[in-house]
Amino acid sequence: MGPFEMKIQRICDLMNDSFEESTSKSIRDLLSIYNLQPGYATAPSSTPILQLLNIVTRESLLLDYDSIYQDLNQELIKFTHSNSTLDLLIPKPSEDNKIIVPGVGKVFIKFGTVEEAARAASELAGRIFDGHTCIVSFYPPEKFDKKIF
Repeated sequence: MGPFEMKIQRICDLMNDSFEESTSKSIRDLLSIYNLQPGYATAPSSTPILQLLNIVTRESLLLDYDSIYQDLNQELIKFTHSNSTLDLLIPKPSEDNKIIVPGVGKVFIKFGTVEEAARAASELAGRIFDGHTCIVSFYPPEKFDKKIF
């Protein structure tokens, strides 16, 4: 692993009697930025593909893409069955900012089954990744296969 370490925890671990209203407000603000409703299933139906928002930044990807990829892959493989595959896609930004890469800042995961994706969505929604609250939604397979982000 490189110099980048990703700290992962669930938001409920942070909640206690002194949990500030401002934190709840910031989560609602994030949902509105991405035009999502509370909860993790924002697609009309569940699919084997998840989209994770608000866990990586352009800057962190430029700093240590490989470590981020490895850390996320290790975390996500926990949700697959032994004979199942996992396709992790993290769009990588251009270093010179001359080319706009669609999907930068988002993470896409294709699981072997809808059940695996649903279990991962349930576990990942609201978790804190390196200080950022994870927002999870199902993603249309046809868009994923065509790399439309």
